[in-house]
Amino acid sequence: MLRNELDLLSANLIEQGAGESGTADLIAALKRDGRSMLESVYVVSKVFSLSPADAKPAVATSPSWVEESKEHERFHEKLIEEFEHEGWSPAPASDPAPAVSTATASGTMRHMNTAAPDMDGVLDRGPVGRWRTACGTAVVLVGEEVVFAPDGTGVLHTRSVAFGTEVLEFRWRMLGRGRLWIESEDAGEGVPILLEFRAHETDTGRQTVLAEAGQDGFWILLDPLERVGDA
Repeated sequence: MLRNELDLLSANLIEQGAGESGTADLIAALKRDGRSMLESVYVVSKVFSLSPADAKPAVATSPSWVEESKEHERFHEKLIEEFEHEGWSPAPASDPAPAVSTATASGTMRHMNTAAPDMDGVLDRGPVGRWRTACGTAVVLVGEEVVFAPDGTGVLHTRSVAFGTEVLEFRWRMLGRGRLWIESEDAGEGVPILLEFRAHETDTGRQTVLAEAGQDGFWILLDPLERVGDA
């Protein structure tokens, strides 16, 4: 849905007093109306005058989306069983991998065995390239791809079986080492993001991912990012 349509929806909800009923009721209504999580984050941020960073956890932990997460987890477990039945299985946790360092905005420290992108380059110059949410085999059902172009533009593709593909354009710049600024008209006001590389495990194994410090995911996304290629 386009930004002006979401703005009109938000204005109508405010006029109807949606802001007085609480976030859970509004999120439930948006879910019943077929709104995606990204659209819900935007509308909730407008109706309750929140930043996208504050609206994101309100939507993600609401009863409406938590229940769907449980259903998705059960479906995901069945999907893994089918993969294993066909001879596919995740790499054993004991498989050796090259040791790397985990970098943060404040420095670099030794960490567990995993694969990693150019961490210092990302923290110094920005996450130029293509990234996707690190959610293991769940990417066959739902996932996001984020492209950071060298010219400071970017695009977020959100894909799900239920809602198809949504596109969100944004601009980005580095404010300093490990300090990223993302601004999108569709997602609301710009937000600062403290970048962090950390170890992350999914059903496909262990890897080093790019995340937002102090958060499970990255920006308005619920999962951290893994690099998949050049922009």
